[in-house]
Amino acid sequence: MTIARTITLFALWAMIAPAWSQFVIPDWRFRDWLEQIVPAAVNGDTLITDHPDVLARTTMTVGSNCVNCTPPNPINIAGIEYFVNLESLNISFCEINQVQNLPNKIRDLRMDYIPHLNFIDHWPDSARYISAMHDYYWDGPSTLQPVPPLPPYLEYLDLYANLLDTLRGIPSTLRELKMDRNRLDYFPELPNELRHLNIRGNLVPSIPALPDSLRYLDVGGLNPYPSLPPGPPVLEQFHCTVRDTLQEFPPFPPTLQVINTAGTNTACYPYVPPSVTSWNVATGLACIPNLPPFLASGNAASKPLCNIINSACPTMSGATGTLFMDSNGDGVWDSGEPPITAGWVVEAGGSNLAGINSSGHYFLPLDLGEHIVTGGALPWLSQTTPAHQVSITQPLEIDSLNHIGFQVTPGVVDLEMYLYNVGAPPRPGFTHKLVLKARNVGTQLTSGTVSLQFDPADQWLGASTAPLDQTGNSATWNTGVLAPGQQFTVSVTLTTTTSVPLGTVLVHSAQVVSDDIEAYLDNNTLVYEQITVGSFDPNDKQVQPSVLSPEEVQDGTRVTYTIRFQNTGTYMAERVVITDTLPADLQWHSVEVMDSSHPYTWFLNNGVLHFIFDAINLPDSTSNEPESHGQVRFSVLPSQQLMPGTTVLNTANIFFDLNEPVITEPSVLVAEFSTSVSEGHADRIGISPNPAHDHINVTLPPGSATSFQLIGSDGRMTEVPFTRTTNGYQLDIRSLAPGAYVIRAGADTARILKR
Repeated sequence: MTIARTITLFALWAMIAPAWSQFVIPDWRFRDWLEQIVPAAVNGDTLITDHPDVLARTTMTVGSNCVNCTPPNPINIAGIEYFVNLESLNISFCEINQVQNLPNKIRDLRMDYIPHLNFIDHWPDSARYISAMHDYYWDGPSTLQPVPPLPPYLEYLDLYANLLDTLRGIPSTLRELKMDRNRLDYFPELPNELRHLNIRGNLVPSIPALPDSLRYLDVGGLNPYPSLPPGPPVLEQFHCTVRDTLQEFPPFPPTLQVINTAGTNTACYPYVPPSVTSWNVATGLACIPNLPPFLASGNAASKPLCNIINSACPTMSGATGTLFMDSNGDGVWDSGEPPITAGWVVEAGGSNLAGINSSGHYFLPLDLGEHIVTGGALPWLSQTTPAHQVSITQPLEIDSLNHIGFQVTPGVVDLEMYLYNVGAPPRPGFTHKLVLKARNVGTQLTSGTVSLQFDPADQWLGASTAPLDQTGNSATWNTGVLAPGQQFTVSVTLTTTTSVPLGTVLVHSAQVVSDDIEAYLDNNTLVYEQITVGSFDPNDKQVQPSVLSPEEVQDGTRVTYTIRFQNTGTYMAERVVITDTLPADLQWHSVEVMDSSHPYTWFLNNGVLHFIFDAINLPDSTSNEPESHGQVRFSVLPSQQLMPGTTVLNTANIFFDLNEPVITEPSVLVAEFSTSVSEGHADRIGISPNPAHDHINVTLPPGSATSFQLIGSDGRMTEVPFTRTTNGYQLDIRSLAPGAYVIRAGADTARILKR
């Protein structure tokens, strides 16, 4: 009875029980994981595929981050396809080779650090989040290549270190893309709503415009691009480390909070917004542009701030561009159109000017606000491009590509003559050098003859180019054919005879005559005066003329400043910077830079004139005295409101590399009283005897100043011993070199002559 009852019950159960579908699990490791996840659905090696526990399962984790795991990680997850309602699957660290037949309802798929994965048949269409990172440090190079097309609604994708060289069909829904340490050699098209992008360590040659929605950007590593597009306007984190080809960073947006640029060779940074709280830079970086006020972490705060002395980087906001020859006059810098090699730009209505370098490039400093930038007037050239509207919205902002074109007036012959001293001034018994330059400022080929008539007190020693003829105190050269912008340059070495008294004015003249008919002749001849000295300061500033009459001021007589410098240190100076704060009694906008001993760039910013000699490599005076000298010359108009009796003092600061500046003694420009005033006013200061050899008595009028200044013909103040008298002073002038001097007391001036 008992056996019969049992058989009957089993038969009844068989009639009412469902017909279960079954799948034999090929990997016992996967079976062991499933026995923990859905124990009621596993019978031996068999999975009951339509068991309610299988059908109800929405999340599953298979595999552990461990060595000799218990249970061990699967090598085959066949059977996963029966969990048709899975929405989250994590198979990270499994030992599988292939992933196939994943359920299509999966939205969150994590399959990181699967060491031998080489094939994925498809991604679930419903996937929103996919992470498939690889660890090539522990597991060697990834063999997963390629990956299948991405799901249409994917929002997050991380394929770290899979060595992929292609990524197909990025969906428009993607918000985060992490492709660092792959082998992409092109930049994929990115969706407009992307928030996070990491392509560090790829082979991308260039990066086009980035989505405006981007908050996080990492573009470091092996990528060989030389530049980056402008940063997205809402970017919060910028990472660009271990980059040796990137030449510059784009402007940083005001939303930025984190900057990591460790390991880069980029020397110059744009303005860093105050929102930045973490900032790392390369250990070898020389300086930073500014220090954000809320910076709390990183090594940037250990760096000094950049300035024009310690850095060649822009240290102020401004506009940049190139002056070019617009051959077809279309106002566009076309391929093949050459840069202009001599010119300048100006801020319209402002006081900022800038010259160009040998490549035609300029940097014009500008303050915050709206500006108009245009080219300065150039002889025989007309501007073809309209003035540029430049907007500066933040410190250190650079508005680039403001190119300015010029077109020539054809057929113009015009040669211009330059003559100046380099190195030491004339001294009795010593050598000094004159430089002659004949420049073709016209618009067609020409040639000509350069002639020099030097002072008879000098004797000829030689020239860098042998003259056609040298007789007595004259010499001539042939310029050869000069194209527009080209120049003929020759250096002449002279010896000043020992019998020449100190203070003697040496007068030299130079002339260039074209072989063709010239359009303009006033710039063909130049007279240059020098004063013989004894000992001298090799770093100084001189002005000529040093005294101007009211008539000369009103007539627009220009004054020429010469700044001389010498490296008297013990090692070569790689860089020399000169700053010159111009007095308000000079018309800043009228500055014309004339010439220099070495290649340079220059600009004028709010009355401060800057000359920058990058890579000058000026030898020290001990190693190479003749080549240790340099100089630069510029001219400027005095203010027409310059009152008679005004003294205009001007000094220069000369920086050799990062050393403290050499500050020159002030040069002195004096506006004298007109000789047309009444007799009593013209002779307010009494001088006797005049000329004099040892002493001069100075009589001051009642009510005049009680102090005086003695000014040499080179414009520099000179000190001599003196004693007070009843109505003035007695000056001991025995130490003065013979020559002309000006004495000034308050608004009164008078000339004296030392014999």
